[in-house]
Amino acid sequence: MKAVIIAGGKGIRLGNLTKNIPKPMLKIGNKPILEHQIDLLKRYKISEIIICTGYLSGVIEEFISKKYKDKKIRCSLESQPLGTAGCVKNLEKTLKEEDFLVIYGDIMLDMNIDYLLDYHTLKNSEATLVSHPNDHPQDSDLVEADSKNRILNFLNKPHSDDLIYKNLVNAGAYVLSSPVFDYIQKDKNQDFAKDIFPTMLKNNRKLFAYNTPEYIKDVGTPDRIKSVKKDFTSGKINRLNLSNKRPAIFLDRDGVINKEVDLLSNIEAFKLLPVVINAIRNINKTDYLTVIITNQPVVAKGFCSIEDIENIHKKMETILGRHGAKLDSIVVNDLKNDTFFAKIVLTVDGGQMEIDSRPSDALALAVRTDVAIYAEESVMDRAGILLDKETGKPIFEEKEGEADDKGGKGGKVSEEDQHRMSAFREFLDTLDLEDFDKRKS
Repeated sequence: MKAVIIAGGKGIRLGNLTKNIPKPMLKIGNKPILEHQIDLLKRYKISEIIICTGYLSGVIEEFISKKYKDKKIRCSLESQPLGTAGCVKNLEKTLKEEDFLVIYGDIMLDMNIDYLLDYHTLKNSEATLVSHPNDHPQDSDLVEADSKNRILNFLNKPHSDDLIYKNLVNAGAYVLSSPVFDYIQKDKNQDFAKDIFPTMLKNNRKLFAYNTPEYIKDVGTPDRIKSVKKDFTSGKINRLNLSNKRPAIFLDRDGVINKEVDLLSNIEAFKLLPVVINAIRNINKTDYLTVIITNQPVVAKGFCSIEDIENIHKKMETILGRHGAKLDSIVVNDLKNDTFFAKIVLTVDGGQMEIDSRPSDALALAVRTDVAIYAEESVMDRAGILLDKETGKPIFEEKEGEADDKGGKGGKVSEEDQHRMSAFREFLDTLDLEDFDKRKS
């Protein structure tokens, strides 16, 4: 298989950082982003790599010629700016015989590429877009997909202030098949996200989202570069590869994430609890995945449709995303057919979950998934998260009983729940540590 790295952009938002070097040559650790990407590709036996260059192309060409003597790693200079798709069109003769990989040169990533390629083949896809929730969806290109991850729509930036959306972002890495070339015009500046993929969708071509919790982050701003450098130093970038197991936190929705409303079915009645954004942001800083599990009997009772529930969850993800917080998955049980309308999306092809009808029993989850979640390290919160405004420490209140003056619920707490809440409190207390200590809960 061949891979193309798109490395021709100017990096305007980075100011002086890219005055003399192109974005892919910015160093993370002791080597450029471009070298990290090439090392990743070679790790997964992709040896033929073409780097599309434009802005300050000489810097990249000199680096490649000195670092890699293998002629299978080479540069392709565009004579004029052609966009992410236009430069690939120039390589049609080289690429069209088989599926190929495209990676944008300004993203730092570590992912299991074998899983991605298998997914592309399994779906018989013509364009598979690596996708994920991120902490800045409001300025990202978004993807809408169905329950089978087939792409239905593209929501490209800039977004209107009143848009609500699922936090599923085009991450800037694709597996493409030869039909894509039918939609790219030669010698014309075109972009995959804005021009090619929407046109393919209108022509009913098969495009799929590959939703992964692995580390993929663009370095488009100075703040993001600082964040990536910190994650690299801590080892987080490598740890999040799907080859490694991940622990998870399972959260109930009503009364934990949002103000509890009896039979909530109206999107206007959905209100986030004030402490939730900060709590989820803190979880996001760790290696723990954040999964919401929620029963929604309002669907079975006929008060609303599953589409209404999905729109409520779009509102939830939109609010969280605007404040730099994200969810890895939302699992919905409508209590209608004993099935889940929203699967765990932390998998290669959608996981399967067996669970008692009460999400509070999620510690007994039996999860079969291609992403191994450490069951013994995963935590289910039934009580809810409240943080003391002065100390910032979690306050736990049982959800049964009368509301107290902090907005929680009072009531008798069983010995079992006391033990669980104590363990969860101990875990949350570690979230403000700069270096997260991976230890069993």
